[in-house]
Amino acid sequence: FAGNASLYAAIQVGPALMDFVGKKMMYSRHSWMRRMWWVPQTASFASSLFCGAHNLGVRPPSN
Repeated sequence: FAGNASLYAAIQVGPALMDFVGKKMMYSRHSWMRRMWWVPQTASFASSLFCGAHNLGVRPPSN
């Protein structure tokens, strides 16, 4: 799975998609949505931190 090139594409597309959603929210006609534009970026940041912390604890299988 780690050698699959689509993994690297997903790593780039995920944050870009969250940025796109956040920008759409910034310019929404709904005031509650304009106030919450930061939520997608925060969720993306938090998931990156979680995944990074998880990956630090992953050990290669021993034979």
